[in-house]
Amino acid sequence: MNILFISMSLELGCKDLYCDLIDSLLKRNHKITVVRSLPNITNTTFQQQESGLSVLDVKTGDPFSQNLFKKGLNQIMIGTYLKRAIKEYLLKENFDLILYATPPVTLAGVVKFCKEKYHAKTFLMLKDIFPQNAVDLGMMSKTGIIYKYFRNQEKKYYKYSDYIGCMSQANLEYVLKHNPEVKKEKIHIFPNSIEIDFTGKTIFNEDKTVFMFGGNLGKPQNISFLIDLSRRLKGYSKAEFIIVGGGTEQGKIIEYVTNEKPANLKFNRRLPQEEYEKLLQTADVGLISLDPRFTIPNVPSRMQSYMKLKKPILAITDIATDIKGMILDNDCGWWCDARNLSDAEKIIKTICENKENQKKKGLNGFEFLKREFDVELNADKIEDFYCNRNERKN
Repeated sequence: MNILFISMSLELGCKDLYCDLIDSLLKRNHKITVVRSLPNITNTTFQQQESGLSVLDVKTGDPFSQNLFKKGLNQIMIGTYLKRAIKEYLLKENFDLILYATPPVTLAGVVKFCKEKYHAKTFLMLKDIFPQNAVDLGMMSKTGIIYKYFRNQEKKYYKYSDYIGCMSQANLEYVLKHNPEVKKEKIHIFPNSIEIDFTGKTIFNEDKTVFMFGGNLGKPQNISFLIDLSRRLKGYSKAEFIIVGGGTEQGKIIEYVTNEKPANLKFNRRLPQEEYEKLLQTADVGLISLDPRFTIPNVPSRMQSYMKLKKPILAITDIATDIKGMILDNDCGWWCDARNLSDAEKIIKTICENKENQKKKGLNGFEFLKREFDVELNADKIEDFYCNRNERKN
C-alpha cells in the first residue's frame, strides 16, 4: 500500500502508538507519507527519507497552546494549512489509504479532499471524542455555536471515514449510540497499541511504593485529585508520587510543590522518551487519573506504556470508561472511583503493604499487553481492511 498519514503533530523516531504503527507498516514494505503540522518551523518542507518514508512538514499555529482561545483557533485553521500543503506538494501522488486520528476533529475537509482526489480508502483511529469531552468538563455548552461547529466537524469525520477504529468496546458503543447514522459495519475495535520490545529487568522498591503519573497534565487528568491524595498521605512513609509532564494544569502542581514542599511528591516537566522510560522503570505502580465528570469512555495510552515495563496500574477514573473491567478482569492492577478520595487513600495503603502482589499484577499486565495491544495486531487490521475492501470492489 501507499499510505498517507495525516497528523496534527507527530514526533518521528520516538516510541509511541503512532510511530510504532508506522514502523510496523514500513517493515511490511508499505510506503508512507506523513503530513504533520509543526508550529515552530520557518517554512513548509517536503523530504523523502529512506525505507519508504516521506515527510511533509507544514507550518501552522500551535494546536497545543495553553491559551484556550488560541488553541481552538489553531485547531480550526490547521485543516486549511494541511490541505493547501497537500495540494502544493502531493497533488501528483497516488495513495491507497488515508490514515488519521482524533484529535483534532477539524481535519474532515482534508480527509474528504484526499478521499476524492486519490480515490483512497479512509481509516480513522478514534482516540478522542470531541466536543463531548469538553462539555463533560464544563468547558463548552451544547447550546453554543462553538459546540455546534465542532459537533458538525465530528459527524463529517465519521461520514468520510470508511473504517472507524475505537479504543474499546465501551468507546464503540458510545459512538453508535450517539451517532445512529454511522453504519455498524464500518466501526471496529482498534485499541491503543505499541511495540513490545522491553527485555530489561523490572525494578521494584522494597522499602516503599513509588506511584508514577506521566503524560499530559490537563483538565481531563484530574490533577487536583492527585494533589489532594498526596496531602492526605503525607504522614504515610510507604507511598511516594512522581508526576512527569506538562499542560494547562501543571501550574497547580508547581504551586503545590513550591508552597507546601511535600516530601512524598516529586514533579518533573516533560522528559525525552528515553529519560522518561528510565524514570518509569524506577517506579512500582503506574497511575491513570481521569476526571469523574466524563461521560465518554476514555482509554489513556499511558496504560500500555506501564504494562510494557511490567508495572501494575492504579486507575482512578470516571465510571464511563471500561478501564475498570480491563484491569480487574485481567488482574493487572486496581481501580478506584475518582469521586472518592477516601477510597483512593485506602487502596494505596493496601497496595503498599503487599509487594509480591504488585509484581504479580505487573506480570499479568504484560501478558495482557501481548494478547491485546501488540502493534502487529493493529497493522494486521489495517492490511485486512484494505484487502477486504479491494476484494469487494473487484
